[in-house]
Amino acid sequence: MKTRTHLGLVHPLINEFPRWLDYFVERGPFTRREQLDCHVRAIALRRGHESAATASEDPEFVRALYETLQAWGLGARGSRLRPMMEFSPVVRSVGTILEPLESLRIDAVELDVDKCIESLWKAIESTRVTHNNALLVAGTKTLHHLLPDLVPPMDRAYTQTFFGWNNPQFQYNQEECFRVAYAALVLVARRADVARYVGTHRWHSSVSKVVDNGLVGLVRAIEDRAV
Repeated sequence: MKTRTHLGLVHPLINEFPRWLDYFVERGPFTRREQLDCHVRAIALRRGHESAATASEDPEFVRALYETLQAWGLGARGSRLRPMMEFSPVVRSVGTILEPLESLRIDAVELDVDKCIESLWKAIESTRVTHNNALLVAGTKTLHHLLPDLVPPMDRAYTQTFFGWNNPQFQYNQEECFRVAYAALVLVARRADVARYVGTHRWHSSVSKVVDNGLVGLVRAIEDRAV
């Protein structure tokens, strides 16, 4: 089944990116303090390591990542987050295969997008931190904290809505959804000059998170009928 995709919001996101980023800060969906604090701590611990591999060996980072994923909703409803004794080996295993991606950034003009997508999807397939076959959300949220400048977190509430996918499309065509979404978000990252916003707010913790924040801000504005 071919996944139908609506890319009509990509250019509005790029054209008024500062507006949507401000809307995210003002009306973002994360209302519990630990959702931000856990994330910031995990990113700071990751930045303290030279590589995803060494970070994945650090129990403090792995615990911070686990707590962030919990705070961000993994382990609730249909997504069953593995217990820590199973989670830690999965993260270590994934960390060892990310070395070729360490120096890449989603906003880099020289990024080979197709090659990057191939490598990232293979990594997502290995990032089985939940006890189900829906890999996209859990995989990107985990990889985001291992490769914060390359992988934006993706979810049902905002990424799926932004691209206009219905639930069966997002559930059963996850690889295709990831390929489409990632290529589009690379375009946003390049054209919106997202690097200049990194660090201007605690949520703006990396270039890929800035991209995601702008996307979420636009979707929230549409939902609030503020567009």
